[in-house]
Amino acid sequence: MVRAHAVSTDVGDHASTEHLVEEAVGAYGRLDIAVNNAAGAGHSPTLLADVDVTDYDRAQTISLRASASR
Repeated sequence: MVRAHAVSTDVGDHASTEHLVEEAVGAYGRLDIAVNNAAGAGHSPTLLADVDVTDYDRAQTISLRASASR
């Protein structure tokens, strides 16, 4: 049986990812694995030199911190 539990989450925000983990544990009793597949969404492939610094910083926050809750 497959079960799904949707939780709106800003993966660049630590408190939001903490809430996601709490919801998953509450719904399923435990969390065995977390996969971060969020960074870069919404942008076409771009040369690094052409990426806006704000966009770059946001992608780094998502990539490095999003699945590091708990």
